[in-house]
Order: sequence, then structure tokens, then C-alpha cells
Amino acid sequence: MRYLTGVLSIVPILGMIVAMVYIGDHDSNVFTYCVYIINPVTLVLIIGYIAYIFKNNAVPKEKRALWTVVILFAHALAFPFFWYFYVYQTSNEST
Repeated sequence: MRYLTGVLSIVPILGMIVAMVYIGDHDSNVFTYCVYIINPVTLVLIIGYIAYIFKNNAVPKEKRALWTVVILFAHALAFPFFWYFYVYQTSNEST
């Protein structure tokens, strides 16, 4: 499950890059498809990571508010970092 969230964490960034490449191509629907993929994935990750922040002890209590704000406002850029620091590394320490 942690690797799936890791892959999903980079989907919004990759989708934005692909969408920017095809934004001027009026014959292609790639931009529309990217938006249809990016938006639900981003919404699910925002809700999931905020729930993870408050339900798991991996994030220190003094950093929970900070990470919540960062996830809400810089979500696509913050997802890979949050995943690496708190999901991936915490899972490696427990094994």
C-alpha cells in the first residue's frame, strides 16, 4: 500500500507536466483527460494524507498543523516529500 501511495503522489505532478505540453494542441484531448485524472487523485490524496497526519504518530505533534497547511496549499509539490519522510521512511523503520 505504501508504494501505491508513492506512485499516486507523483501522478499530479506528472499529469500537470503532460497537460502543459498538450495545452495548446486543440486537436488532442490529452489536456482534458489529464485534468480528469489529476483532480480526483489529488482530492483523495489530500483527504488521505490529512487523515494520516492526525491518526498516525509518524508526524510529530508540533509539525501536524504545518504539514496540514502545506498539504492544503502546495499539495502536488508536497505529496512526494510527505510520502518519503513520513510514509516510506516510517514503514522502513518499523520493519
